[in-house]
Amino acid sequence: MQNLIRRITCWKEIKSKPHAYQAEIDAEVSNLLVKTNRNFFTIAICIASLLIYLQSDRAGLQNCLSWLGLLSAAYLTHAFISYYESKKILTTPSIHWLSYFRVMAAILGAAWGSASLFFFHLNDYLHQAFLAMCLAGICGGAIVIYALDRCPHLFCYWINFIFYSTLSLFRGLTKRRN
Repeated sequence: MQNLIRRITCWKEIKSKPHAYQAEIDAEVSNLLVKTNRNFFTIAICIASLLIYLQSDRAGLQNCLSWLGLLSAAYLTHAFISYYESKKILTTPSIHWLSYFRVMAAILGAAWGSASLFFFHLNDYLHQAFLAMCLAGICGGAIVIYALDRCPHLFCYWINFIFYSTLSLFRGLTKRRN
């Protein structure tokens, strides 16, 4: 019973001061993101290598090297940020590190998404299927890793909400005209 009373009073304290513990939560999230980066880098390197190897016969050397350079620059920047955050070389608040990770997640997502620009072949279904599987695997891994952070989820929710509400508004206007 005392344990239940402690939990209720702790919940009331957290509810009364919702932003009081946000710094500790941000610090823990950024620490967890740094810890998962090593595994994420290894898997991403394997998938990128396999993707380049299997797409090189159709995409050509110039496309493969261009995408590899873009992806390498993004991952080196991400590794640099992870190194500085893990070693605590700079005394920057954890909210800034978390913001850096969010920006780098967007840049890495754009780099992986650009693979479709370099490797999508209109009439080659085997290469399309493999490209889709690689991108789905990277997205699935990123969802699991970045599920700790709630801010990108809210951002994506509002982007989708604005897009679909605008789309439904325009559909409603076009139906009224007809």
